Amino acid sequence: MINRFTKFVNMPELSRLLGQVSVFYAMDRKELPEQCDYRDCIIEKSKELSAYMLFLYERTQKIRAKQVAKEQDNMLKVSTDGRKAALHMRLVGGDQPYDEHNKLFWCAENVTAIYEKDPQSTQLIFCDISTPKNSFNIYQELSRRLKERGIPAREIAFIHSYKSEESRKQLFDEINMGKIRVLIGSTFKLGIGANVQSKLKAIHHLDVPWRPADMVQREGRILRRGNENDEVYIYRYITKGSFDAYSWQILENKQKFISQFLSGTEYQRTVEDLENQELTYAQVKALALAQPLMKEYTEKMNELRATQILLQTEEKIARETRSEIAGLDKQIAKMRNDIMLTEQNKLYEEGLNFSDFQINFEKCVQLIENKLFGAASQKIGELAEFHVYTPEKQSQSKPYLCFERLGIVYFVEFGNSKSGNMTRLKNFLKGFDKILQNFRKELINCENKKELLEDRLREKSLTAEKIKRLEKEVQELFNKIKNVDKT
Repeated sequence: MINRFTKFVNMPELSRLLGQVSVFYAMDRKELPEQCDYRDCIIEKSKELSAYMLFLYERTQKIRAKQVAKEQDNMLKVSTDGRKAALHMRLVGGDQPYDEHNKLFWCAENVTAIYEKDPQSTQLIFCDISTPKNSFNIYQELSRRLKERGIPAREIAFIHSYKSEESRKQLFDEINMGKIRVLIGSTFKLGIGANVQSKLKAIHHLDVPWRPADMVQREGRILRRGNENDEVYIYRYITKGSFDAYSWQILENKQKFISQFLSGTEYQRTVEDLENQELTYAQVKALALAQPLMKEYTEKMNELRATQILLQTEEKIARETRSEIAGLDKQIAKMRNDIMLTEQNKLYEEGLNFSDFQINFEKCVQLIENKLFGAASQKIGELAEFHVYTPEKQSQSKPYLCFERLGIVYFVEFGNSKSGNMTRLKNFLKGFDKILQNFRKELINCENKKELLEDRLREKSLTAEKIKRLEKEVQELFNKIKNVDKT
């Protein structure tokens, strides 16, 4: 079991918070070699791969129908096998001729062309899948194909063959001197810390890493100070209609989000798990059938699902808002009633002669000191028509009493000083102006809050209309795909 984030929320606030403690600098390209446009080698899908893609789709159907246990097969395994097949069919137990439908054919072609054109240059080939081992693997197969084209074995190296730091340093020196012309490695072993840029002319991406940071590390080997070449090349090998398209799309989405987030232009509130490597069933079908409309259909379906979730969230917020408004209505009604009763108590207080209540004050304070910390609520007596009693749960640190008249209860704090408590009683009876002021201020705050919530409810949401439009577009695409499949 692995614990990880499933989603990130409050993205705008998180971006601003990061901006307060971080400074990001753009790369200064003045001292770097000029990168020519990416050289994408688009490879047509072989009949063997086409058949295998349909086999993967059949696997997803069984997974969807729960006909296989998760331990036996799942969407992550389908993704992994799809990536392997896009690289070479022998990695999934199939067969693949060495022809124009083979990535290694074109990679060996390009590497050899640069090797012969620029005798002083060096090249890197990145491949994270199928590293050197006793059985079939990409490293040894590619090395064999390069040797067949005339590149000496002594000028080809695998980074995995160099275990110690000392041997790796010697390897890097030999590459920078041009003794080793072609180095094959994975992102993990050949990415960070490999200073081999001196004569580096080209790098080749045989597969696609999962993280944008991995791609930055790969290409950072050649786009680096100290490179003697004025122009450098980056090759990307993509098998058409395979999992390569899915992998590059995932990488693009991640990089787009990261760039927007770091630049402070990302206003999406919630982002799903960025490390999720599983496909949906519709995506597998789109890849398997190589149907252009399926890609658009899948994207529209995903957009529709996201919009439906958004509508559910909006409806939930609306329900909570209406409930909060109902609570405020009750609170406002009570406040208005309390203000009316307090105004009557104020008129009563204005007719009192406090010199007549001196004995009552002393008696009340004496009773308070005797009964203040009783186990339950206790009636103490009356003071100028106010019923005086202790609360059910008395505060030990700040004890207080309840004074009730006309059905409204006021709370008065008490202390340890007898004279101070008498002063508090007098201040309470003379302090209805302040009580009214606080009540009215609280009433205004509640009314303003209610008005703000009602304004939010009146705001028209376009989400429901967007769902109707997307449902129509999805149905139209579905009908087109059905018609194409029939033909």
